[in-house]
Amino acid sequence: MTAKPLFVLCLACTLAAAASLRAADQETPISDLAKQLADKDEKLRIDAAEALAKKGTRVKAAIPALIEAYKKDDNVKVREYCIYALGKSGAETKVLLPVLQEALKDKKGTVAGLAIDALGALKDQAKPAVPDLIDMLKSRDHAARAADALGSIGPAAGPEALAALGAAMKKEATRAAACHALGMMGKAALPFLKEGLDEKKADARIDALLGLELLAEDGVADIAEVLKDKDPEVRLNALGALGRLGPKSKAAVKAMMYTLQDKEDDVREKTCETLGSVGPHAKGALPALGELADKDPKPEVRKAATLAVKRIKDEK
Repeated sequence: MTAKPLFVLCLACTLAAAASLRAADQETPISDLAKQLADKDEKLRIDAAEALAKKGTRVKAAIPALIEAYKKDDNVKVREYCIYALGKSGAETKVLLPVLQEALKDKKGTVAGLAIDALGALKDQAKPAVPDLIDMLKSRDHAARAADALGSIGPAAGPEALAALGAAMKKEATRAAACHALGMMGKAALPFLKEGLDEKKADARIDALLGLELLAEDGVADIAEVLKDKDPEVRLNALGALGRLGPKSKAAVKAMMYTLQDKEDDVREKTCETLGSVGPHAKGALPALGELADKDPKPEVRKAATLAVKRIKDEK
């Protein structure tokens, strides 16, 4: 019988060991893992917390133990896994909120960041934590995450959150996250995002555009105004936003007639694509698109115009 190479045997042993460990983890009852969170052995506590963090809503029976371990354990890894597990546990908001709010003050590891994420996942149920999240907007390490969480809470976060996000929008480190969050806050965020369109930096105006896109029809008129921006990259991003909104961008068709004549080839091409995305509501652009399809000096623009005409005519 031919002997198997040593590396094959080693690999087989490694795979078998890994399978055995996975099986052991899968077979460990939640109740046993919960008890291990209080064990004197630090590694055992870490392993138990990590295992519970992977079990999602199945950890409900271990929620009291996870809360206790978070509050008492000195090991940051245990606390991180506990907060993550609690965030995924599906526990009642009234049980989770006090723990997550307390975890926001934890200065070690990623505990505070994980707590922010968990609060964001609660959406408008996390409204009582809005003042804490506004405070976290001032944090060097967690400001962008706090902005995301406030955006997830949405309009329920209220005017104080709007004002705080408006201020965060003016800082480069938090600008993109703040604009995105404002876009999740509904029409009340419009004045803040419009203000962002007046920023000197093109990147800042583009971030504001992406926030306006999240407002859908409520943001279309202001996005359309940006089609006159001096920077072609900003104009392209405005067209991209309108294109992703599709038929909801019908109010911008008239403004897009301006960019059909843009001196930049890629802007004209993108305008054609965007009008095609609007569909039948862009029928008023058909004569101009037909002319581009016949006469534009760039073949890419002619092709895009031809396809746009087809989409506008064919879509119901």
